[in-house]
Amino acid sequence: MRTSWNARGEPISALSPLWLFPNDPALAEFASWLFEGRDAPLSPSDDFERIGTPLLTVPAYRRAVVAALRDSTVAGSATRHADGSLLIETRYVAWFDPGGADQQAQPGERPIRVKDIVALVLSGVEKSPEFQLDWEEPARDRAIARMAEVFPADWPAFRAFPAKVSDLVCLEQEVELQ
Repeated sequence: MRTSWNARGEPISALSPLWLFPNDPALAEFASWLFEGRDAPLSPSDDFERIGTPLLTVPAYRRAVVAALRDSTVAGSATRHADGSLLIETRYVAWFDPGGADQQAQPGERPIRVKDIVALVLSGVEKSPEFQLDWEEPARDRAIARMAEVFPADWPAFRAFPAKVSDLVCLEQEVELQ
């Protein structure tokens, strides 16, 4: 019986067996438990830091990311300062963009949804659609709809690195869209 597992703070390489052995039934079952559903220990609706990683090659993780692109739950806030900098805060993480993506955006704080953060992280994957938190909500929703088309749950167009056990000596992991 599984109870819980907290992998927050663990390096992404701790999950590498999930993308190195994608056809292993036990690992596929574990990935489904780990990522799918709002209460999953590493649901991308709550654990945003792993979204742009080789986990996108894991079918259960892709399904969870696509589900997170539909999640309108408020997850935090984005505060644009008068100097153009942007502070993004969520329950587990905060990050700061000193230059800001949109220098013309009005200063102020606005709520951000789970799907906004997921789309923002996915926009950093090579060849993915553009997305900015400063866009008006209808523009963000259109961009998110495009992302859901580009990143369908069953799409095998992602290639992970490291892709095989012998590559694990590499210090960095990445994912690209083929």
